[in-house]
Amino acid sequence: MNNNIDLYEKYLVDAGLTNDQAKMYAILIGGGKMLAGRLSILSGKKRSLTYNILEQLIALGLVQKEQLPRKTTRYIAEHPSKITEMLEQREKSLKNATLSFSHIFPNIVSDYNLAQNKPNVRFYEGMDGVKKILADSLTAKETILSFSDGQSVDKLIYDLNKWYVEERKKKGIEKNIIMPDTQVNREKFAGYHPNTTKVKFVKSDSESGDLFSTIVQIYDNKVSFQTLTEQNQIGIIIEDRNIYLAQKMILSSLWRNASDI
Repeated sequence: MNNNIDLYEKYLVDAGLTNDQAKMYAILIGGGKMLAGRLSILSGKKRSLTYNILEQLIALGLVQKEQLPRKTTRYIAEHPSKITEMLEQREKSLKNATLSFSHIFPNIVSDYNLAQNKPNVRFYEGMDGVKKILADSLTAKETILSFSDGQSVDKLIYDLNKWYVEERKKKGIEKNIIMPDTQVNREKFAGYHPNTTKVKFVKSDSESGDLFSTIVQIYDNKVSFQTLTEQNQIGIIIEDRNIYLAQKMILSSLWRNASDI
């Protein structure tokens, strides 16, 4: 019998086998083909438990049966490379589970924080972060109320905003946008996606395209802020009923008093 069985057991357990599975597989690695009775003696396990463990190892692809005359069965360890395959499959499954969970994680955190009466705050950086914030608003179940400067948006995220608008149109999500009253903005947004987008203007002190670079969006108990400059793109989503109501009241008032195209 191989003297390394105890050492094998330790690493097999680290690889994910139970103590009983590791012991049985290690014995088979060191001892070759064996009958269940012999395995029962060497492992110190009752015969019934030995059969259960062997069936578990067969299900894992680590042991195979060899039928002998008189209905006798011998058990053989599969090549240890099967352990590597098992670990690789587990790693792949873990990556898939991690990716899948990352999609639902914000919703879980949101429900948790709401139940605990805590605001849920998510912080994002870079263009990937900008896209995630925009994508979150594509889940809106109500009309989005927004405050932004069309000139700044075009300058900094033209392609990304084009994708966003098309996705919003597909989903039929309506949006009311308040923006600076400049000639450029009025010309651009005259007749702009009228079925899903309404635009109003507030007085501006400048015709500059860099009036401000922060986009505010309000929807579904959430308020998002995105500050976009050539140097930095940062943003947050705050999910809190009270903050949402306060910001919505401010922008709704501004919307009512803003000028139509």
